[in-house]
Amino acid sequence: MKKLYLLTELFALFILLPLVLLYFHIIKFFLPVLWVFSYICYNYLKHDKDFDKKNLSRKEAVNTKNLLQIFMIFAVGAALLGICTYYFEHGKWLSFPRTAPVLWAAIMILYPLLSVYPQEIIYRAFFFHRYKRIFNSERISLFASAAAFGFAHIIFSNYIAVTLSAVGGILFGQNYRKNKSLALVSIEHALYGCWIFTIGLGWYFFHGAR
Repeated sequence: MKKLYLLTELFALFILLPLVLLYFHIIKFFLPVLWVFSYICYNYLKHDKDFDKKNLSRKEAVNTKNLLQIFMIFAVGAALLGICTYYFEHGKWLSFPRTAPVLWAAIMILYPLLSVYPQEIIYRAFFFHRYKRIFNSERISLFASAAAFGFAHIIFSNYIAVTLSAVGGILFGQNYRKNKSLALVSIEHALYGCWIFTIGLGWYFFHGAR
């Protein structure tokens, strides 16, 4: 019965809710929805005695070794994204910082705080802890989290946002599984997000970044 309840809850929160937001075109309010959702998840985790509260930060994981590993993988991913954007979306290449430098700079500063960390609370800390009873293995849990993370971006009405987010979800999920640190995962997430906004793919995720 508990497993069935969790499956129903997962479907409602991570499949039905994005579809409702898409259907009613509530994209302008996705940040307030994200903040409310993340607060609920944060409050749940803070009061769950079985959840290690250190996972919400664990600053000691933000060390030279882990950061170097993140930057090495990011260098490869950033190069691939940059090359693909330059050749397939050449008209958008670096368009955001060139045409709206103030807004771009604001996003570089605010995006990690107002968007990245709330997302990590929901799709890493909450998802892995809350639904661990449903999945038979950590690998299945990882791919389920990544799929939910990608599907959430359906509200932007394009497959690029969904696909890139799902791939990112696997990367961020592996990081969280290994280090149990939202602080470290948020840094990794912010790197890719800020790079995507900078090179010209940001409009797939935020229509002000045209």
